[in-house]
Amino acid sequence: MIDKHAFPPIPPIEELLLVVFTHRSVASTTSNYEFDRLAFLGERVMELAITDHLVNKTPMLTVEEIDEELKSILSDENHRRWIDGYDLGRRLTFSPDPRIPNPLDSPQEMRKFFQSYVGAVFRLNDMGTIARWIIPLIDPDHSPAHVPKYSTSAPYSNESPPTYQGPPVMITLASFHEQAIKNGCHVTYQASSEGLSHLPIWTIICFVNGEEQGRGVGKNQKIAKEEAARKAFTSLGW
Repeated sequence: MIDKHAFPPIPPIEELLLVVFTHRSVASTTSNYEFDRLAFLGERVMELAITDHLVNKTPMLTVEEIDEELKSILSDENHRRWIDGYDLGRRLTFSPDPRIPNPLDSPQEMRKFFQSYVGAVFRLNDMGTIARWIIPLIDPDHSPAHVPKYSTSAPYSNESPPTYQGPPVMITLASFHEQAIKNGCHVTYQASSEGLSHLPIWTIICFVNGEEQGRGVGKNQKIAKEEAARKAFTSLGW
């Protein structure tokens, strides 16, 4: 039996819950697209966090040893242990059709499921959050003081450091529409839903002056619309 108390707290992903926990057998095409993107991102983020941890271990490991240990840590068995330890499988919604097997019975689907959660955590937070969660998960004996501190600034940038502009402003529907009015822009939305009638997944597209500027997905229109507005706000550089 897995000791769940041995696992570090798992970061929440409220804004992306439906994308991660709705299997492609009942999800919309848009949701599947976003799920695949999160899984792809999560796989790379996990590899980076774990590789960084192994590179900084003492005594120093060779490249071959790092590669071997990385593969061992990211095994199917460990993915299964993490999913069971956090009881994530119970929350996954998939087709009730008996002809469609439980997706978690497939090692590939199981890995993508956990990776999508990691990708969602990264999207909603930063690399520091990933490191503070994943490193204790794979190495319970580590010292918290040794968890690397990642900068949230964009890496690989050749630009000069930006001047301090105060804390970021929360982007809301009201602030988005207020800015649109100031800029003389016309905003419209297009809504659609897919999936089961009792568990719809809404997709909202935000158009500014007739051009798509943001797209949001959520369990209701409000969440999807707010996400679409935030993306449009960012896309327009407001």
